[in-house]
Amino acid sequence: TFLGARAAEFIETNADTPFVLYVSTIEPHPPFTGPYDDLYDPATLPVEETFLQAPEGSTLFNRLRAELFSRSVRDGIDLRDGEPAWRRLRANYWGAAKLVDDMVGAILKAIDGAGISDRTIVVFTSDHGDMVGTHGMLEMRTPYEEATRVPLLICDPRLENGHRLIEGNVSQIDLLPTLLELLGETVPEGLQGVSRAAVVRGEETLAGNDVFVQHNGVGDRNLAAECEDYDWPEEKLADLNFINSQPWRSVVTADRWKLNLCAVDQGELYDLNADPLEQRNLFDRPEQRDRVRAMAARLRQWQQTVGDTAPLPAV
Repeated sequence: TFLGARAAEFIETNADTPFVLYVSTIEPHPPFTGPYDDLYDPATLPVEETFLQAPEGSTLFNRLRAELFSRSVRDGIDLRDGEPAWRRLRANYWGAAKLVDDMVGAILKAIDGAGISDRTIVVFTSDHGDMVGTHGMLEMRTPYEEATRVPLLICDPRLENGHRLIEGNVSQIDLLPTLLELLGETVPEGLQGVSRAAVVRGEETLAGNDVFVQHNGVGDRNLAAECEDYDWPEEKLADLNFINSQPWRSVVTADRWKLNLCAVDQGELYDLNADPLEQRNLFDRPEQRDRVRAMAARLRQWQQTVGDTAPLPAV
C-alpha cells in the first residue's frame, strides 16, 4: 500500500517528464500475514492435484525439503497439523497477493489520472513463485514450474495487435534489452540476453527458444531459519543445507521438455506437454537416455557461451 501510494505520487509529479519507474514489492513473501488473512476461506480454497503430494521420484533435495516443512511451524501455523494448516497458510499467501493487486491498481489509476496511459509502457512480472504446499514444499529453490514460471505482462499502448498470449519460452534475461528497444534506447554490447521487442510487436515468434535456469545456493541461509519450530533431526538438516549449497542448472527446451542437473543429486527429466504437473521423473528411463544426453549437451554449450563454471554430472 505504501509503495503504491509513493509510486502514484511520483507519477503525478513527473507526468510531463519522460521517466522509468521501477516498483518492487516483497509481497507475497513469508511471513504470510497481513490485513487480508481472512479474505479467503481455507476450506474451499482450490488446490491442485499435487498439493501436499510428496515428491517421490524427485531429487533428494526436494524430498528432504518436503519432509522438513511437514514437520515445522511457519508464520505461527503448525504444519504438522496437516492439510487444514497448509490451507490456512495458502489462504494467507493469496491475501498477500491481493495486496500486490491493490498496489498495481493504484499505479494504473495514477497513470490514467495523469493522462499518460497512451504513452506509458507497463510491465508486470515477478522474480519467482512459491510452492505454498505444491509437492509438499514451501518457498522456491526448485525448478518446479510453480517456482520458476512467473507472470510476464507487457502493455505497450503503441501496439495495434490487441491482447495476445505469446506462445513459447522466454527468459527474464531478455527483459532488459527488450525494454531498452521498446523505449528507443541503444542496447549496449555485451549485455546478456537478446531483445524480444519484435516478438512483442508480433513480427517474430519464440519458436525454437530454449530457456536456461540457474540456482546457486552457495552462501544461502539455513533452510530451517524461518521455521519457528521443527521436529526434525539435525543431521538431516545438515544434509539438506549441504545439497542447497550446490549449484543446479536446468534447461527447458522449445518443445517443452525440462532437464534439471546437480553434481550431488538425482537428475530430473519432465515432459511438460504430457506431464505439466511434473509428477513423473523420466530421467532414469532407458528410452530417454539419448534425450538426456542431448539436453545436457545444450546445457554445457550454454555454459561455455556465458562462462558458467558450475559442475554438471556425467550423463
